Amino acid sequence: MYLDQLMMFLAMVERAALLLMALYFLTHMRMFQTIIAKQSRSSIELTVLTLFFTLFAIFSTYTGVHVEGSLVNVRIISIVSGGILFGPWVGIPVGLISGIHRYLIDLNGPSSIPCLITSVLAGLLASWVHIRANYSNYAKYGFLVAASCELLTMALIIALNQDKALAYSIVHAIALPMILGSLCVILIIKWLQDMESEKDKVAAYQAKQALKVANQTLPFIRQNSPDALKQVCKIIRNETQADAVAITDTQDVQVYVGHGEEQFCKVHTQISLMTQKAIRDNRIIESNDIREHAFRSLMIIFV
Repeated sequence: MYLDQLMMFLAMVERAALLLMALYFLTHMRMFQTIIAKQSRSSIELTVLTLFFTLFAIFSTYTGVHVEGSLVNVRIISIVSGGILFGPWVGIPVGLISGIHRYLIDLNGPSSIPCLITSVLAGLLASWVHIRANYSNYAKYGFLVAASCELLTMALIIALNQDKALAYSIVHAIALPMILGSLCVILIIKWLQDMESEKDKVAAYQAKQALKVANQTLPFIRQNSPDALKQVCKIIRNETQADAVAITDTQDVQVYVGHGEEQFCKVHTQISLMTQKAIRDNRIIESNDIREHAFRSLMIIFV
């Protein structure tokens, strides 16, 4: 009996790992990175998030483990994760749609109505947590919401079924793995939070570096002489660990410091096509094409 429950719990962890894997790939797509990082999202962006979590909740239903007419699955985990992380415009639709779907695919099943009720409730509670709880407590409350909904599902299976023997048999078999499986909510929420925290740390470090460079170079920039500009390039190169730094105007390279400095100063006086494009479009251009330069990193400052 306990071996069966262990296998069901591992099956739930496996399904939750699929959700994590899907989120991993999505968060490495620029569009989803932008959506996730935003504090306020458009209706289209919320629809995209709702669609993702709804599809995964439905997928969880279809890939659940069948136990005496019931299903061991991670639908609640998907609903709670989406609702807590992204709010009521995601949590409520995901809970409602996936709950109705669960009911319709097994109209007379012993757990169809309980799953419908708790799926909708999970979306509502997760949305409430998103609005009222502190961001740092999302994972903790996520687990409590998911575990509470699973407990309620077990109670409703017993309360709403005429065949009490079957109901108790189902609850006895699936209650423990379903409730313990709610721990996966913590894993999913914490992973996304840690990813956002890491981005914030990187942004803070970059801002600190930019301020440090600005403070060091400002006295030399004010002098606006070739020697002063060369010092600016050296400071920037040291602070950024770049291979080379150049300062140009809109036509020619004024100062160049770094890899190939002697050859560059003798031969290259006109700005590159990439620099011309950056000036024309008034934007930063990054290039990782090793055929462009003999070094890996290049910083160009326009004056």
